[in-house]
Amino acid sequence: MKSALKLVLIIVILTYGIDKAVYYTLNKISDKVMSGQSIGKLNQFLSIKDSVNLIAFGSSRSNHHIDVKQLNANSYNMGIDGSSIAYAAALIQLLPENKSQTVLLNIDPNQLFIEDYDGSDVKGLITKYNRNTKIKEAIASVNQDNSLQYFLWC
Repeated sequence: MKSALKLVLIIVILTYGIDKAVYYTLNKISDKVMSGQSIGKLNQFLSIKDSVNLIAFGSSRSNHHIDVKQLNANSYNMGIDGSSIAYAAALIQLLPENKSQTVLLNIDPNQLFIEDYDGSDVKGLITKYNRNTKIKEAIASVNQDNSLQYFLWC
């Protein structure tokens, strides 16, 4: 009985340690990615969000149909294919409070009043869950967090 308990304790400690090592290694790599539709675009947004004058948020309609440079030379299009209001709302919370910025929010009218909308699109931000308190709160506010995320981050 004592050896079984010891084994379980060792497995739990090793799992926790390996999880953190893998998490920090993968995040160190992913933080350098600045291209692509998900993590790269999110990293780029996080690096420039404080310096732009206009930011467009929304789904693929925003991503593919709004040319923000026509509206303002110092702008960024943060439209993400498949995202909805929860994703955009979480990112808007990250904007600086002391800077005047124009936010263009493109909402798909077909998705605006869906009764069973669960905010699952905010899971696209899960890579920043344990690294950004506002993102963590946004994910938790739509009940898209998992109790294991408090211990196992990968």
